[in-house]
Amino acid sequence: MAGSRRERIERTSRSQGLDSDIDMQDEDRQVEASKVHTTKKKARKTGKKVKHEAEQDEESDTLSLEVFLNVPFDILAEICSHLDPRDLLKLCCTSGLFRSLLLSRSGRSIWLAARRGANLPELKGLNEINYALLLHGTTCMTCGREAKTVAPDFILRTRLCASCKLSTLTTRTQLRTLDGLHAQAIACTPGTHLRPCDFGQDAPQYYPSAQLLEVSDTLNELQDKDDLAQDEWESLVSTEPPRSAVQAFVDKQAALVRERTNEAKLIAETLKRNTDEESERLRTGKVSEWENRKRELKVAEWLDEEVEWYLNNVFKCVTSGTGFLSTSDRRAFFRPSWSRPSNDPEDWETIRKQVKDRIGDEARRRAEGDARTARYQRQRTRFQGLRTYYDELLSQQNGEYDKLTFPRFHPFRRLASIKPFWEPEEAAALNDEAWEESLEAINRDVMEYRSSLRIEAIGAILAANRGVAASSFSTNPANYPEDEFDDTFFHRITSLFFSQEAGEGLAPFPACLNFTPRSEYEPCLRIYLKPLHIKILRALLQAAQLDEETATLKDFDELGAAFLWPAHPRKKCRKSRYSATELMEFIYGRHRSSPQDCPELKFKVVGSTVEDEEGRSMIDEQASDDGDEDEERGDEEEEEDD
Repeated sequence: MAGSRRERIERTSRSQGLDSDIDMQDEDRQVEASKVHTTKKKARKTGKKVKHEAEQDEESDTLSLEVFLNVPFDILAEICSHLDPRDLLKLCCTSGLFRSLLLSRSGRSIWLAARRGANLPELKGLNEINYALLLHGTTCMTCGREAKTVAPDFILRTRLCASCKLSTLTTRTQLRTLDGLHAQAIACTPGTHLRPCDFGQDAPQYYPSAQLLEVSDTLNELQDKDDLAQDEWESLVSTEPPRSAVQAFVDKQAALVRERTNEAKLIAETLKRNTDEESERLRTGKVSEWENRKRELKVAEWLDEEVEWYLNNVFKCVTSGTGFLSTSDRRAFFRPSWSRPSNDPEDWETIRKQVKDRIGDEARRRAEGDARTARYQRQRTRFQGLRTYYDELLSQQNGEYDKLTFPRFHPFRRLASIKPFWEPEEAAALNDEAWEESLEAINRDVMEYRSSLRIEAIGAILAANRGVAASSFSTNPANYPEDEFDDTFFHRITSLFFSQEAGEGLAPFPACLNFTPRSEYEPCLRIYLKPLHIKILRALLQAAQLDEETATLKDFDELGAAFLWPAHPRKKCRKSRYSATELMEFIYGRHRSSPQDCPELKFKVVGSTVEDEEGRSMIDEQASDDGDEDEERGDEEEEEDD
């Protein structure tokens, strides 16, 4: 298995060499051929050349790349030597002229000068062009594919994509699966983390498979020679103790691995230093450019705040991509590089007016924000003083109904009689005397709040029963007289509110207000009573043969766990008994997000709580028989569906 893997890797390595090596002789021939000029006959023109045509011809001749052919090589090489390796690679892609120049034998000095100019160390066994491709190339050096996953590795001196990493590298955990791998092969093979700048103390995680197997074969051959020499010495055939060829090879290869690692570390440090120097150079250039622009703005009599705003919102946005200006704003403030306050005063005066407007808008928004913050803090302080009087008034409420329907603190402070104590900027002083004077109006507002809460509950009940929106009902208390909408109305089964999260089950108004723990805000009643609730409750009433107008929660409590659901989604639960609340919790929890998907509900009542064991066994037997029949019917339906 190892042999076949090695052959595959060697074929890949050979193809890599064919793709990456450059035939310098061919390049020389291309350069020489390009220097041979052929004289082209000019087309005869019958008319005279106009002036602008002559200028165009002269300009086209000037901009032609062929002009570089007449430049001495030393001068052209000197120009190119001031570029870095990345720029030389890009220059090779611009035209065949530069490609033939830079890839020829005579162009080697250009690459050498560019590499030295970038302060990059020399790498033995790697020519300058492949060195530049290693650092700045974009394709995989194994398959030639260009992908985002391609990354350089300075220890292995290659660029690999994700798929080639899997095919050409062996992970540390895969070493034990290689048959016949010599124990010293790892020490003689360069390993990497596949990160160009990671040279920590951790052991390498990836090794080149082809090199690893080749080194292992060499070590095994040397080990056989050492064993033979040791046997000869022990049998007195040889008078001198043998030298370990394996150890000598390991020492030599380990030194090469250390050298390769140190070179890779030096490359990474040099690239980082070059990047830092370039960033510092750009920063210094921007600072210098801004100082010049600042002096020009000062000469144009710009104010300090205008200059500061232009720096933070326009100059930095254009030069560094920072700031908060939108694309349209950038167009409004953008000017060509030649435009200056000194040579383009009208445009810069327009910019100054826009800057003034922006400064004014920002100052106004800051003032509004500061005013909102101050008002919020002031109101919070007043709320703390109001809380004492609120708690005292709540404790004075008599009866469960008054306490449940008393407004929470948030709706309480929004009462018309309470707002004067906290809402105005110059609010009335809150003390015992002022509170006593306002107490009558406060109690009147509390009664109105209770009336509106009652109307909200009635609207939620009617909306759920009729399947319409609660907003379609009137909010006039005269339309809901006490004799019609009394306790009997609120205690009907289809008027009960239901809460699954709170674990309270079914409850009438106002007991349903306990579904939400008493906090700052008032509860929303309509979320606890929806058409799906009514659908389930009516199915339960029909199964129990109870009248919707007269049935109460007490009737359900007396039935207890007497409901069967023959069409339960879970077959094993079709014989189980449930209470009304348990069925409500299960069905509503299953279909509350999509009530339209809820099927027709049909339940059965198998009996209620009995006093004697004989009666209970009869009920159980009846439930079992009914459940068996339903299960058989369900199995037949499933077979038909299949």
